[in-house]
Amino acid sequence: MSLGQLLASGAAAVFNPGMFLMVCVAIILGTIFGALPGVSATMAVALGLTFTYTMEPIPAIVFLVAIYCSSITGGSITAILFKIPGVPSSAPTTFDGYPMAQRGEAGKALGVALLASAIGGLFSAIAMFLLSQPLTKAALQFGPSDLFAVTFMGLSILTCLDSDHILNCIISGLIGLLLACVVGILWGLVRAKRGQQGLPWGPGIALAAWCAALFGQNLIDWYLSLL
Repeated sequence: MSLGQLLASGAAAVFNPGMFLMVCVAIILGTIFGALPGVSATMAVALGLTFTYTMEPIPAIVFLVAIYCSSITGGSITAILFKIPGVPSSAPTTFDGYPMAQRGEAGKALGVALLASAIGGLFSAIAMFLLSQPLTKAALQFGPSDLFAVTFMGLSILTCLDSDHILNCIISGLIGLLLACVVGILWGLVRAKRGQQGLPWGPGIALAAWCAALFGQNLIDWYLSLL
C-alpha cells in the first residue's frame, strides 16, 4: 500500500464515531494522569492497558496513544501552576510558565502550552509517518561506539543549560550518572549495588520521579515557611 492509502485507512479508522468517542475519553484520562506529579506518561499507559484487554488491536493502540499524548500535555498544568512538572518532559515548561502564572497570566501560559503541544504532536506524527522506515534501518546499524556518541552528545547539553552556573550543571550531571549506574538503562542489568542482594527501591532508581520531586522541593519549602 502507498503512503496515501495508509493515511486514508488510518483516518477512516480514527474518525469512526465510536473510535472518536473513545479517543475523547482517553484524552481526559491521560490529562488527569499527566497532571499528577510522579505519574509519568509511561505509567499512564500502563494504567490504561487494563482497559484494552477486550478491545481489538487497532482501537487498543489508538486508546493507548491518546492516553500517552494527552498525559504529556497534562504534565504542563502542574508545571505552570505549581512549578512541579507532571511528567519529566514538562520540566522546561516551568522556566517560563511558572513566572507567567505568578504575573497572573496562568491562562495564557496554559493556552500557549496546549497550542505548542498540539503543533509539536502533529509535526512529530507526520515525521514518524514519513521517516519511521529509514530510521528503523539506521537504528539497527547502531553499535557501541554510536551509542556512546549519542550519550556524550546528550551530556554535552549540560554545559548550555545554565551558562552562569556551569559547574553546578556538571556536578548535577555527574550525580545523575552515578545514580543511573545502579541499573543499566538499555539492558536492565543491575550493577554498582555494592554487594547488596536487594535494593530498597527495586531494580533501579526512579530518576524521573526524583527529578519531578526536586523541581517542586523549593516551592514546597517556601509554602512551609509561610505556615
